[in-house]
Amino acid sequence: MLLAVGALAGLGNCVFHPADFTVLNRKVSHARLGHAFSVHGLSGNIGWAIAPVFLTGIAAAAGWRAAALGAAALGALAWLVVWLGRDATQMEAADAKVSPGGTATTFGFLGAGAVWMCFLFFLLVTTAFGALQNYATPLMQNVYGLPVAAAAATLSFFLLGGAAGIAVGGVLVSRGILVVNSAGNEFEAAPPENSLVAPCDGDSVLAIGATDRNGIRSFFSSTGPSWDGRVKPNVAAMGSSVVVASAGGTNRYSTSSGTSFSCPLTAGAAALLWEYQPALTNMEIIQLLQSTANQANNPDRFLGYGVIDALAAYQNILTNIGDPNPN
Repeated sequence: MLLAVGALAGLGNCVFHPADFTVLNRKVSHARLGHAFSVHGLSGNIGWAIAPVFLTGIAAAAGWRAAALGAAALGALAWLVVWLGRDATQMEAADAKVSPGGTATTFGFLGAGAVWMCFLFFLLVTTAFGALQNYATPLMQNVYGLPVAAAAATLSFFLLGGAAGIAVGGVLVSRGILVVNSAGNEFEAAPPENSLVAPCDGDSVLAIGATDRNGIRSFFSSTGPSWDGRVKPNVAAMGSSVVVASAGGTNRYSTSSGTSFSCPLTAGAAALLWEYQPALTNMEIIQLLQSTANQANNPDRFLGYGVIDALAAYQNILTNIGDPNPN
């Protein structure tokens, strides 16, 4: 019976993530999308954290049947809220994906490699999290001899810690933190595929490619575009034969290569520009670096808008915004 109930619950839950992410993407404005995902993850973690204490408390007081009925009542309440608010989540039917043969197919999306990669990601994450959720409490009981209430509390505190991390992330996003990320050293990919490393695809992530000292793309530097055709990497900086501190001594230097070196060079330039003009937002810093790079008028999938020019970006601020400290 428990196996049948578990299978039924799994069927009910299997549409949750495709549906909720689609609703968020379609119904939340771009400016608030990061906050929406943060609140979504935060509320989910809080729910997971409350569940062990909620069920354990009811089971200890009135038995497991009462705990099961309590969980079912919460599910029914959640369904009622969704039903009453159905107009807010109503969406027009999207067009079916067009197959290579030119005919629209309902399940054409199954031919996209990214779909299967996302499926595998969620499968592995759910498998790991399911094991943690289901076995953390008995594990704490058997290994450390904790009573059931204390064992369930450890799981709750763990999940509350995750919720706190999501909340902190949401605060950082709301304050406009700028994420600068190496494009990756995965060489060139044939379009429309890319060889970018995560999270370079993000529209608010400044992805950095690598060049040599002459501004020529480093052969290993990952290429774009993003999955939806946006220019990636955003910009580039020197990443071949960069002079770095040597591990062979305290006063020795050597050279090394990789987008892991072009990224901090760009992050440093962005930090200086932002320190000079704190009124700028993270997206304005990205736009500033892109518009003053050496191929701003002709971006491509290899170096994006080109090699950054911190001096030109500084002069752009003076011309269009003004000196924040004229005295």
